[in-house]
Amino acid sequence: MTAAVIHAGPPKPGKGWIIERIERTPLGDALVGVLQPTLQPYFPEWQDNLYMPEWAFREGAHVFKVTLWEGLWWRIAIPADRTLDELASTILDSVEFYHDHLYTFEYQNRFGVTERINHSYMDEGPWTSDVLVGDTPLRIGRAMTFIYDFGDWWRFEVALERVDPDMALKKPVVLEAEGTPPDQYGWH
Repeated sequence: MTAAVIHAGPPKPGKGWIIERIERTPLGDALVGVLQPTLQPYFPEWQDNLYMPEWAFREGAHVFKVTLWEGLWWRIAIPADRTLDELASTILDSVEFYHDHLYTFEYQNRFGVTERINHSYMDEGPWTSDVLVGDTPLRIGRAMTFIYDFGDWWRFEVALERVDPDMALKKPVVLEAEGTPPDQYGWH
């Protein structure tokens, strides 16, 4: 596990490798959040140069690749102002499942702690009916897990591929799909 990922460009003669960008990982975010206040008194120059920006609502159509297993996936676009309930409903419709069980979304927050957003019939929140897609703190390329039916434990990976501010949508849509959905209960 690393605190940062360094993206280097091609080497330049006499100058070596050129760093194009550095991206903090969730571990790096956690280290900054925990270590900076502790070490600040010993390094006064470390003031206001490393900070954790607050997460802000992200406008635009969020495009997710939802995978149940290899060879079975859907690409779903959903407006930022729609709830995770609507995303869950779109996932269940795309896999042709009934909407008769509880579910939860899980993801790692920027400190590496697992967060859960639960179906509104569950005892503990936050609830999927209250959380907007644009408020979900996923970075591009990161995924959350959608767990449906705690008995059968259907586990979907929901990876954020991109946020498109120019894609005008009024409701969630399935853009693309591959594979044949399984039978939810194994009935034939």
